[in-house]
Amino acid sequence: MEILWCRNVKGLEIDAPNLMSFKYIGPDILLPFQNFPQLSELTTGSQYCYSFIFNADKHESYSCKLRKLKLKVPREIAMRESWLTLHYPDNFPRPNNLRELELDLTLEAGESLLFFTFFIKAASLLSRFRARIIYIPALHKQYVGIGVRILERAAREATAGFVHKRLKVVKLIGFTGRRTDYKLALHLLEIGRGSLKKIILQPTNDSHGIKIKRVTLIEKRSKQLEAKLPPGAKLVMLYSFKFFLAYNFKYFLNY
Repeated sequence: MEILWCRNVKGLEIDAPNLMSFKYIGPDILLPFQNFPQLSELTTGSQYCYSFIFNADKHESYSCKLRKLKLKVPREIAMRESWLTLHYPDNFPRPNNLRELELDLTLEAGESLLFFTFFIKAASLLSRFRARIIYIPALHKQYVGIGVRILERAAREATAGFVHKRLKVVKLIGFTGRRTDYKLALHLLEIGRGSLKKIILQPTNDSHGIKIKRVTLIEKRSKQLEAKLPPGAKLVMLYSFKFFLAYNFKYFLNY
């Protein structure tokens, strides 16, 4: 079942005892999840996603049953609210049964994504993590980078010594080698050092096109990450056809 972008909806009455998958993107409303006893997969976004993350008590009755969760994270969370959370939140989702987590994130380059690793710490049974990252031009360049190192240090301290025992596959779509996604990848390698089998990096085409300089940075970062892989893990690069051409053109120029 899908209910998307019904901005004026105030509430819903649904009785679906056999419903296993639900997608809701819209306002933060009271949803009758007690009528979904079989629900195991949820996709949510917009204001309801905000509520799911920062008002976890409202969602505890069903979030603990989910096996797959996809969050289409609003920009204001990725760009502002995560900066304000410098410690592991007391009121944070507890997805005790979660096996797969997917995040769709839009943010300015230079901002930190380490806040979202709190989800991995909270989900002790998580085996697969995927993040799709879309960068937009910095609107306030003078502020980009302010507080990022403080946030990254706080996130590292909140998960210091933590080793996930079930995390096996990590996939980062939109990997650029910038500080934002590189630091996230490093942190995930550290968290998953006891169980990780594969980290997949998938650069994508953005509005700025594919430049040789960018391809070089991705190659450099992938080698740095490969050197830090935990025992038994491997790094996989998934290039689009355009990236494949740009990658080979770089070596043609250097030949």
